[in-house]
Amino acid sequence: MQPLETLYPLLIDPIWLPATIVFVFGAAVGSFLNVVIHRVPNEQSIVFPNSACPKCSASIKAYDNIPVLSWLILGGKCRNCKAPISVRYPAVELLNALLWLGAFLIFGLNAFLPVALVFVTVTVVLVFIDAEHMILPNVITYPFLAFAIIVRIAFPLMAGNSFFPDTLAYPLTGLAG
Repeated sequence: MQPLETLYPLLIDPIWLPATIVFVFGAAVGSFLNVVIHRVPNEQSIVFPNSACPKCSASIKAYDNIPVLSWLILGGKCRNCKAPISVRYPAVELLNALLWLGAFLIFGLNAFLPVALVFVTVTVVLVFIDAEHMILPNVITYPFLAFAIIVRIAFPLMAGNSFFPDTLAYPLTGLAG
């Protein structure tokens, strides 16, 4: 066990506060992703109605909707009917939180961070929907494709570079003839 003095620099490092905030928001977004993963393949609204137990239809209270912690506190069961709640719910929340944290640690607070967060968030949704239903819903993939094209055009222009850097031009000129 290390003395507290050797851990002190880690405790006062300014990165931990924003990293913790990013992790918590990533888990909260992960909670919403569970709604998207469950409802989009069934062509249901992702806004209404509120989340409910799939077994007894009891509305899930706000205090039972805390990412990861509520599932652990309730022992993976519905508070009302005690039916098991899939481990997928905390897994998605934790995975998204960890991916958001990883993106933050890689990119820091710059213009690439929101792009990375959108990328990992949409990827989590698509992976879990595909694993369960073997589909990639157009309602998610088409807007994501548009987002990727906009990012591909905007980021080089914001940096003062041309739209087609030399490394991209080589394969295109090869195709031209």
